[in-house]
Amino acid sequence: MKIEIAAICDAAKEYGTRLNLLGALDLVRAPQVPFVIRHLDVVCRVRLEAAEEGNHDASVSLIDGDGERIMDDIHIGFGVGNAPGLASAAANVLLPLDNITIPQHGEYSLDISIDGVPKVSLPLHVVP
Repeated sequence: MKIEIAAICDAAKEYGTRLNLLGALDLVRAPQVPFVIRHLDVVCRVRLEAAEEGNHDASVSLIDGDGERIMDDIHIGFGVGNAPGLASAAANVLLPLDNITIPQHGEYSLDISIDGVPKVSLPLHVVP
C-alpha cells in the first residue's frame, strides 16, 4: 500500500475513479483565536496491490505543535477491488473536516492513518 496523493483542500470530489481537488493548502489565516475553520477536506489516493484488496479504514488526526490531539479522529471506511489482470488499484479517500476550532496560532499537522498505521503527516500553519 502506498499513498500517491495527499493534500488538505478547500474541497474535493470523486467522480468514478477521478479525484478532483480545489484549493490545496497548508496555511490558514486566523485574525484572532480561537478560530473556527468551517470546512476542509483531507484527501489521499491510496494504491493497493492485488493482495490488499478488500475493506480498509482511514483516519485523520489533528495534532498541535505539542503533539496533542485537538479534535476526535475522523474515520471513514473504503473498499478496493482490483480489476482482473491488473496488479494494483487505487482508492480515493476523502475525509471531511467541519467546524474545527483552532485554539491558537502555530503549527499543526493532519496525520492520516490507514488500518491504524500512520501513512502521512500534512502540515497546517495557522497564522494571524
